[in-house]
Amino acid sequence: MMADLIAVWSSARTQIGNSMARTMMKNVVFVSPLINVLIAYYLFRRSGVANFGEHVVIGSGLMTLWGTILWSSATDIGRERWMGTLAILLIAPVRFPTTLLGKILGNTLLGAVAVTLSWLYSFVLLGVRITVAHPGLLVATLAIAIFSFVGFALMLALLFTLSRNANSIANGLGYPLYVVSGLLFPLTVLPVWVLPFGLSLPLAWAREALRWATTDTDATLLTPNWAVAAGGLLAVGIIYFVAAYGLYRYVFDKKLRQLGQLGVS
Repeated sequence: MMADLIAVWSSARTQIGNSMARTMMKNVVFVSPLINVLIAYYLFRRSGVANFGEHVVIGSGLMTLWGTILWSSATDIGRERWMGTLAILLIAPVRFPTTLLGKILGNTLLGAVAVTLSWLYSFVLLGVRITVAHPGLLVATLAIAIFSFVGFALMLALLFTLSRNANSIANGLGYPLYVVSGLLFPLTVLPVWVLPFGLSLPLAWAREALRWATTDTDATLLTPNWAVAAGGLLAVGIIYFVAAYGLYRYVFDKKLRQLGQLGVS
């Protein structure tokens, strides 16, 4: 257990160092939050929504965190494949999910920096003020959200091992998922057929739970209270961790051991 924790932390530190050495990741961490804040601000400014500052900060923050995890997870897998190290990581003494979990943890920590910058940009540049009705619920929500996002990122990264077009796929999973998750438009104003897509993602539940933590009532929320939103967020996180384990067994046992199809050829 201790060896696994050390391996996760070592992988996370290496991931942070490698990521910050790339210009693209610097833009994702430092520039993308500003862009997301401006998009959310000008969407909500004339919407007539009361206390729209909370929507700006929550929406842009989740967009930034999602973009950091999504883009880095996709490019990391693609980079390992093209360097010829993906198969090596799968058969290394340290289990692949442990190494991958460390990478995702490093990405998540960078995402936390980006989310903090989203709030600072909102406060300093745009004068956005927010109130938190339930600080305790906010802390609990953030903890559950990190768990759920890591589970989703782990499943997604393992799924990317099966595709040589991970970067292209990641490019298409940005703004469409922001919309169906209610980050740009509340779930209640979207068509009914969109809801299953949104509710299958941790983004939608995180937005609902965070909003309940900052307010006592909001007509744009789909869930009746914080407990339901947080419970849904936790449930989808568990589901994605289970799916990630199933994908790992498939990748390791079939694609690698039986077929040897994880290379670049």
